[in-house]
Amino acid sequence: MAIRVKHKVRVHAFRTTSEDNAYYMPDDTAAEITLDTFDKQCNANLKVAAGVTEELSFGDVDIVRGIYLEVDGEPTIKLNSSADALQLRKGNALSGSKAKFFFEGEITKVEVIAPVGSDILGEYIVWGDPTP
Repeated sequence: MAIRVKHKVRVHAFRTTSEDNAYYMPDDTAAEITLDTFDKQCNANLKVAAGVTEELSFGDVDIVRGIYLEVDGEPTIKLNSSADALQLRKGNALSGSKAKFFFEGEITKVEVIAPVGSDILGEYIVWGDPTP
């Protein structure tokens, strides 16, 4: 039995803060994607102590095809046992701002590395196991 995964990544960029002239503004109605081709998902809260690396659990999802991660700090992450780390950044410095990561593709491993001196709190979801 297939599950349904929906996501909407909507990025708009404007020439000014008054949003009077857009550089990039795809249609909002076309931004929502519905996926009925996967059988499993796993979601969890995340707490990584300062300076520690944690490998995310995929639960019973064997073939992961997507991830969304949202955290309160600026960790680095490593995908698929890569030696290269990706530095996540918050969109702005305001209190309550989150760093977000979204990826669709083949995922075999995700490690979250908290910076020295700062715990990381957040949540994530992975989905996959394509419906036969």
